[in-house]
Amino acid sequence: MKLRVSRVTPVTDHVKHYTLVAADGSRLPAFGAGAHIVLRLPLPEGVAQRYYSLMNAADAADGQPLAYEIGVLRERQGRGGSAWVHSNVFEGSTVEVDPPANHFELWPCAGKIVLVAGGIGITPILAMAKCCDLKSLAYEFHFFARDKANAPFVESLETLRRASVHLHLGVQPDDVGARLDQVLGGLQIGSDVYVCGPSGLIDGALNAARRQSLPSAHMHFERFGQAPSAGDQRFVAHLWRSGRRVDVGRDQTLLAALQAHGISIPSSCGAGVCGTCMVGVLEGQIDHRDSFLFPEDRAKGALMCPCVSRALSAELVLDL
Repeated sequence: MKLRVSRVTPVTDHVKHYTLVAADGSRLPAFGAGAHIVLRLPLPEGVAQRYYSLMNAADAADGQPLAYEIGVLRERQGRGGSAWVHSNVFEGSTVEVDPPANHFELWPCAGKIVLVAGGIGITPILAMAKCCDLKSLAYEFHFFARDKANAPFVESLETLRRASVHLHLGVQPDDVGARLDQVLGGLQIGSDVYVCGPSGLIDGALNAARRQSLPSAHMHFERFGQAPSAGDQRFVAHLWRSGRRVDVGRDQTLLAALQAHGISIPSSCGAGVCGTCMVGVLEGQIDHRDSFLFPEDRAKGALMCPCVSRALSAELVLDL
């Protein structure tokens, strides 16, 4: 669907806040806290899909909002999508958008709700906080950032009515684990923790949860998709069942390479968040870049999301 950009607001030196509305002012498809939309961007190399979390709460009883609000961080080492948005999307622009999807839902909870965000990861967490406010649920909000200048939407925390808000500014990487132990320590049975932000924060929270004996089923997280690295190398995927060999280029995903060879694999999000395309791995080292598998699953090295994850070894043997 085509939406009009009604407002663009600079938030930090590298983050902008975009408000998208229907051209005729009608309400938009419903969404729940934690949802994202897909922007289809006409990049020089072709139309590209970029996923952005919705940061507003639906403003109608039926969940159909008048606008979608997203925050876009201009990534210096990204794939060009965020830079294109910052440079080409203005008030009055029209953008092509897929309806909301949600792989990071806010579930009913018997205990305490703990929301943890890092940097631009505040966007879906802020939507969850607004949802908790609307439902009169008490919750904690923990926001990690280098400093206030690099803490997008930090002023929005002042509008939250039922949150216990904690800012964690300037925490050194080596100290994040200890701080997360404090955040998650003593949570009662049935509490749920939601985390979004850099991989280091998410992995730190998952490790802290294990130290605190919190069940993995009550840890919910979303990583932002990792861009291809300048160090990505070609590798070979051997398909164990058929004996076929698939070469994967440095600028190509494993999923795309498999599909190019006529190998049909179900897929959905394309960003490593839903697990639909999961495949088994029999041999080789995996470069996990998804946000679906827990660290203990990654450590086993038996599963991977080919839409984003790659090989650290020269070859992978897949259970295909």
